[in-house]
Amino acid sequence: MFRNMRISGKLYCGFCLVLLVFIVAVAFVWLRISATQENSLLLRRVTDVFNLVSKLDDSVNLALYNMRGYQFSEKPDDLKRARENLAALNSLIEEGNRMYATDSRLSVLQQLSKIASQEGEYLKNVENVVSLMEEKQRIIAALTETAGAFVNSVHEMVEIQCRFAQGEAAAGKADEVLRRVNRVREGEKLATLAEEIRRTYAMVVLGSGSSQRQGSQRG
Repeated sequence: MFRNMRISGKLYCGFCLVLLVFIVAVAFVWLRISATQENSLLLRRVTDVFNLVSKLDDSVNLALYNMRGYQFSEKPDDLKRARENLAALNSLIEEGNRMYATDSRLSVLQQLSKIASQEGEYLKNVENVVSLMEEKQRIIAALTETAGAFVNSVHEMVEIQCRFAQGEAAAGKADEVLRRVNRVREGEKLATLAEEIRRTYAMVVLGSGSSQRQGSQRG
């Protein structure tokens, strides 16, 4: 049958066959290019995920470092930096959630919900630590003020007793002078005892605050 066809028919069939092969080749190349572009896009997104995880790790480590610094130094700058790092961590978590919503193949980002929950708990612990530190500072300040006022009143009493003792010594009242001296000694003992009580209480508050902060950090 093919032998009986005219030359024009044979040329037409050959052209159609070449055209079909060309179309199949173009479709195949287009599919390969699309797959390559998709793989390239996925690779870029995976790279973005790695960068995001690295930033998350840096933010967590910096927040922990600054909180430890605040616990031991009580410097407001350390607390400020810790809060800034936690805010950056929260922003990174939101960015990761948006990336996962865009491409569900990035399944590793599903773990961000757990990290967000842990970050929320840690933020609560941070605020608890801040409250403890502020309360401790108020207690120590009040104790220092009260103890200072008491010591000052004792010193005033001692000065008064010394002036009376000088007058009685000039008058030759030895018994009265001895009594005044004993009062002065008692006053000095009271002042020393008040200072020791203040220092001991401050140390107890510091030790208790440190233990509670460590417990909050472990939590």
